[in-house]
Amino acid sequence: MKQGWQTKKLGEVCSLITKGSSPKWQGIKYLAEPGILFVTSENVGEGELLLDQRKYVEEKFNQKDKKSILKKGDVLTNIVGASIGRTAIYTIDDVANINQAVCILRCKSELISNVYLMNLLNSPFLKVILHSNEVNAARANLSLGFFNNLTIPLPPLRDQHRIVAKLDAFHAETKKLESLYHQKLAALEELKKSLLYKAFSGEL
Repeated sequence: MKQGWQTKKLGEVCSLITKGSSPKWQGIKYLAEPGILFVTSENVGEGELLLDQRKYVEEKFNQKDKKSILKKGDVLTNIVGASIGRTAIYTIDDVANINQAVCILRCKSELISNVYLMNLLNSPFLKVILHSNEVNAARANLSLGFFNNLTIPLPPLRDQHRIVAKLDAFHAETKKLESLYHQKLAALEELKKSLLYKAFSGEL
C-alpha cells in the first residue's frame, strides 16, 4: 500500500450508517401530490440519482423516522435485491427520506470524500466484496453491521481528491467518445438510407 494510505472501517469514517423503513408498516400513506420526497433503490443509480419518477409520503413519516432524513451530500447505496451496491450521492436540497432498501453513509468530511466513497462502492473491486457477503437467497440483502465493519482503502484526502479528479476526467472523455460514436452511427444510417434509395430508384 502506498505511503500514507490506510485501511479503515466505514464505521470509523462515517458519522451515520443507517437505513429507512416502509411507510406502509407505519400507517403512512403515499401522496400523489408532493409531501416528503421518498427515495427508494429505484432512484439510486450508479453515480447519479434517478428522479424522473418521484414518490412522496406524508410529512409525519419524518417524525416517525428521523434517523433516515437525508442531508445533501449523503452517500446512498442499495442494500437489497439485484441493485445491491449501486451508489449515488444525494445532491439536491429537497427534504427527503428513504426506504429499507437504501443505506445512508454520511461521511466525516475531514476523513473521507463522499465522491471518493461513491466511486469506491461503484468499483468492480468493491462490488465483488458486496455481492460475496449477500445473505438470504430469496432476496439478497446486506446488513448495516456489514457496512459498519466494511474495511476500505483510505488514502489521505489530497490523494482522494486527486483520484476523483482523474475519474471525472476519464468519465468526461468517455462521454465525449460515446457522443462521437453515436454521431458516426447516425451518419452511417443516413448514408445507408441514401444508398438504398438510389439503388431502388435506379440512380446507382
